[in-house]
Amino acid sequence: RRRSSNFFLFAFISCTAIVQSGLSRAGLMIFALGTIIVVALSIADRLTRRRLGVVVGLSCIAVVGLALTLDTIVKRFYDYGNEESAKTREMLNESSRWMLEDYPLGVGWNNFAVTINYPYPYSENIDYWQKINNDPVDKNYKKGIVESLWWLLLSETGYQGFATYLLFIAMFLWWNLRNAIYYRREYLGAVSVGLLVGSSMNYLQSFLEHVLTQPRNIFLWLTLLAITARITTWRKGEQIQLKREREEQIAEQKRLLLEEDEEAAVA
Repeated sequence: RRRSSNFFLFAFISCTAIVQSGLSRAGLMIFALGTIIVVALSIADRLTRRRLGVVVGLSCIAVVGLALTLDTIVKRFYDYGNEESAKTREMLNESSRWMLEDYPLGVGWNNFAVTINYPYPYSENIDYWQKINNDPVDKNYKKGIVESLWWLLLSETGYQGFATYLLFIAMFLWWNLRNAIYYRREYLGAVSVGLLVGSSMNYLQSFLEHVLTQPRNIFLWLTLLAITARITTWRKGEQIQLKREREEQIAEQKRLLLEEDEEAAVA
């Protein structure tokens, strides 16, 4: 058990290095938030010397890592293109809202990239922004898709598609929560906590970036959902078995009581 824990700890440290090297502002903040939540839940569940040591060790590694890369991270947060990027995100969100107003059922899957460009009018705000900044406006220039996954879903699939997606992810989050409670202080419980927090952070980051539209990310996400479904199947199977055993015990107790009553009546 200790060896497997060390392996998972090494994997987490490796993932931390990968996230930090990516220099994604949203990725760094979301990863840090998710880590804090998982650590807090772990300590709240049971404070042990090993867990406390892991937290202290990770904190020291984080301090050293930040010290080595702080200049690069600070420059990334104050990059000259950040303001322009934020304005572009805002305008694309506005374009998505216009599409939703005109097409409440959505413009169609993968059609955002079509309707954001000429001859459709949904990029007029972007063209206007370029004009007031004395930038040339090229009607044939192909604009990108909105960064927010939530706005992308609303504009392409409409209210009904968005509501279906919400129900879908809520169901799996609920399963993760129930699995984490049922398998508390077991390996599957720890996995379920990771799935719950990791998925929640992914959905939170989706407000800023369409992370689940990238093939590798969505394949990994679907794999994690499959793991959630498998754990849920195990949990339900065990619960059914426990219920069946309790019913058999109750039936056996009733049978014994009935036999005692019959013996007492004969006597």
